Amino acid sequence: MRDNFAFIRGIARPHYALYAVCFLLMIVQLASQLASTGVQQTIIDDVFLHGEKERLVLLIAVFLAAAFLQSVTLTGIGYLFHMILFRIRYSLFERAARFLQRIPASTVQNERTAKYADVMNDYVFMSAIGIGLQLPNGFFQIVPAAALMLVVGWYSPFILLVVTLFSCCYLVLGYRYGKRLKRAAHRVNDTRRNVGVFLEEGVSATREVLAYHRLDYETATYRSLFDKYFRNVLLEGRLLNRQMVVSHPLKWGLNLFILLYGGYAALQGSLTLGAFVVVFQFSRQLMDKFEQLYLFALSYSMYMAKIEALREYFGQETIEDGGELLEEPIRSLELEGVTYRYDGQPEPVLREVAASLPIGGKIAFVGPSGSGKSTIAQLLVRFYDPDGGRLTVNGNDLRTYRREEWGRKLSIVFQSPYLFPDTIRSNLNLGAEERTQEEIEAACRLTDIHDFIVAQEKGYDTEIGERGIALSGGQRQRIALARAVLDNPELLILDEATSALDLETERKVQRHFDEIRKGKTTIVIAHRLSTIRNADLICVFHQGRLVERGNHESLMADSTVYSGMVRQVEGS
Repeated sequence: MRDNFAFIRGIARPHYALYAVCFLLMIVQLASQLASTGVQQTIIDDVFLHGEKERLVLLIAVFLAAAFLQSVTLTGIGYLFHMILFRIRYSLFERAARFLQRIPASTVQNERTAKYADVMNDYVFMSAIGIGLQLPNGFFQIVPAAALMLVVGWYSPFILLVVTLFSCCYLVLGYRYGKRLKRAAHRVNDTRRNVGVFLEEGVSATREVLAYHRLDYETATYRSLFDKYFRNVLLEGRLLNRQMVVSHPLKWGLNLFILLYGGYAALQGSLTLGAFVVVFQFSRQLMDKFEQLYLFALSYSMYMAKIEALREYFGQETIEDGGELLEEPIRSLELEGVTYRYDGQPEPVLREVAASLPIGGKIAFVGPSGSGKSTIAQLLVRFYDPDGGRLTVNGNDLRTYRREEWGRKLSIVFQSPYLFPDTIRSNLNLGAEERTQEEIEAACRLTDIHDFIVAQEKGYDTEIGERGIALSGGQRQRIALARAVLDNPELLILDEATSALDLETERKVQRHFDEIRKGKTTIVIAHRLSTIRNADLICVFHQGRLVERGNHESLMADSTVYSGMVRQVEGS
């Protein structure tokens, strides 16, 4: 609980000034509310009963001024609270999105996409409402409640005592139902997320569902998951309805008591008619405040469930981010005894790999599947950090540099590149709108995709669907390669980036890349050995170790693992 409040304070602290303004407006609103209600006693007793008609205009003016001021302050409080709410929502979303980039890729890959979508859509949204609106609004009810207790007690201590006793019943109900509602809210969150995960995966796997005739299985699974979610929603609804059944009679019972007791006191002369009208209104207002505090206690539990889940999200392990800038060009890139093991795997995928990678040349990583080639690439991009050893840039540990600074130095093209559900142009630019049409077309010609694009009805403005589903695997790879050409990084990593191309197209694209990447560092991970024969350095991996290194000619001159791989390919 203490951790939750520390988390809330950290988020709310930048908005303390606005909260203070809201509190001052609340004091003004409370004073105007008391004045607009209290002046009614004077109007009834002095004007209507005692005939002091000359005071009527002034008293009505006071009443209207107080009512107007109350309306203005309520509007201002609502406006400021919503301003705070949206500022907190924006800052939480930005923080959650940035935090996601710092989570190790292995953690993200082991979770389902819908879980993180739920964090962005539900946890951030509801936590912002809780921190920016519900929690402060609930605490702000304490001062008006205390003021109304003093006023009601001044008129009738007995009525105050009864109202307080009824309010204690509210507090007991809030405590009783609050914990149960928090547990129910957690269960609803978990089961709803499971339904969302299943739906997201079902939509993504539509082709596989149809191809393998899994529709009945998918439907049955969905019904089972939704049934659990529905049962938890009903349970939460029953708890809410149950507390309403208990709490509402308390409120109306109190109103009836005040009417009966106050009316009797007025008939007996211990209360004037005006005082009776006013004390009834003040008592109702006090009871409304206690009811709001009670509802706040209930909603507090549900919002705290969201806030706690969001705090746990921010509590995950992250990749270390250094503070050094990397403004100078890359002069050296070395692997010093790098070891890495994926979570849940018994053996390391990389074992004490040491190599100095030449800057400004073409470097190839080859070896059988699972030998660690792609893992090296992902360590270079800093999707992960090594478990042992280190990667150094210009003699410094890569972890000492800011990830954002390092990210500007490199680009990577994967075997299965991700394309956004947007136009081809947007996927090529990725936000860099200053690129000209000529630059875009030149990059696409280099990757042999321009002719296909202009043959489409809308050309570069053609929509390509979710994950580029409207394109073939080779077309997606060539668009991703063109994107890398436009980016023109110091370090380019091609991780099986041409595997879906036919041999002729692959050779053409590789030739173009060799020309435009002269003097810049390019790391190529390939199974087709014919595409990397002209590499300045070939690193051969086997069972997580760097077993050989050299150029094509030197490796072929001896009886090596590499020469055996080449002969096996040529023999087949």
